[in-house]
Amino acid sequence: MALGLYDGATLTYIGQVGTGFSESLLDKLSKELVRAINDVALPKEVHPVVPDKVCEVNYLEYTKDGRLRAPVFLRIRDDKSARECTIDQVTKGA
Repeated sequence: MALGLYDGATLTYIGQVGTGFSESLLDKLSKELVRAINDVALPKEVHPVVPDKVCEVNYLEYTKDGRLRAPVFLRIRDDKSARECTIDQVTKGA
């Protein structure tokens, strides 16, 4: 799953997470995610979706090149909107 955070009005790609998912959650997400127009710079193997889902991940560090190191999926956050997820949440103290 591609991860992004907002930097002002711009959605910024911060890496991918591929561990921590159950098979049932992957199946559910594949049905719920809505494909989007690719207007964000992403690796070619990433298929963009409408950024309306929020997930919580654990990670080792935020790297100098703006990526999460070793992210692990923890859970979907239905209590937060995507716009509440900002780049300054990971860059404070980085």
